[in-house]
Amino acid sequence: MVPNNSLLPPPLTWLKIVGFPYPDNVDLATKVEATVRKSGAVPATIGILNGIARIGFSQPELEHLASTAGQKTTIKVSRRDLPFVMGMVCSQPWEP
Repeated sequence: MVPNNSLLPPPLTWLKIVGFPYPDNVDLATKVEATVRKSGAVPATIGILNGIARIGFSQPELEHLASTAGQKTTIKVSRRDLPFVMGMVCSQPWEP
């Protein structure tokens, strides 16, 4: 839930997950989200985990997504790809 009148910057999920190798991407994601929060905005990391599109991830979930960088099951997805990707089985079920 985004608090009233909160800034919601554009997501940089691709940079956090695909743009850097693991574990550097986890460090980057943590720092970016901390900077966003410090400025009074709400970080909105967007991704698909276990076939469910989500906005916002816990630290263990973010680390799991980041650890998949460079794997065949990690797909950079745009809006046009969502129906296709949501219909695919792209990852193994994961429990925190």
